[in-house]
Amino acid sequence: MMQTVAALTLLRDDAFSLKAWLRHYGGQFGRGNCYLICAGADPELVEMARGCSIFRLPDDFAGDIGRKRGRILNNFVAALRCYFTHVIVGDTDELVVVDPLVSGNLHAYLATMPDGRVLTPLGLELIHQADRELEPAMDTILGPRSYVRVSSEYSKPCIISTATNLSRNGQFARFNQLFTPDPLYLLNLKNCDRPASPASTAAREAATRPPIRAARSSIRYQVSALHPAPPATMTSASEW
Repeated sequence: MMQTVAALTLLRDDAFSLKAWLRHYGGQFGRGNCYLICAGADPELVEMARGCSIFRLPDDFAGDIGRKRGRILNNFVAALRCYFTHVIVGDTDELVVVDPLVSGNLHAYLATMPDGRVLTPLGLELIHQADRELEPAMDTILGPRSYVRVSSEYSKPCIISTATNLSRNGQFARFNQLFTPDPLYLLNLKNCDRPASPASTAAREAATRPPIRAARSSIRYQVSALHPAPPATMTSASEW
């Protein structure tokens, strides 16, 4: 019997993001449905991910992981699709969430979605406004962080329920139709906490448009729109 959903990621040396990834997907799907490909055998990450299925690449191969990332993830997705209707695949600092006004649980929402598709959530980059948000984003992300900006870069085809191939960076899928369900968002956590982010975060933020305030309203994603998008739906749900 097919199970509903599995989550898959490939990582190296990112304990901050992995903690949020495990809390989010492990809490909703169970750690037995979470799959990690670790480039190298970092004992801290392996211990954090106890209960998940972990595939460890040898340390000698870790430096070459960028070129082979797409091939590795595509092969793992194909294998997991033998047992799961949907496979969520992406970086450890990316979390698929569902509008809480539509469904309180991502697993329950995906159980209502037909298979044979590639779903592309709307990308939202979570931004740390350090002068306004003083609390660290440790045990929860939303709540301490409530500013986002819409990002086409992070609007990725990441929920797979059909035969397809993803590009190495995960931004393209070999599929002939675009499905962007309104209630689904892809949160990127790269800049959600200044102390845990790279030193280049401030310079990167200065070069892009100001963030928008998150509010409780749905976004209807228009693929061709070039104008700033309206605020995205957010909550302070602890599992996020």
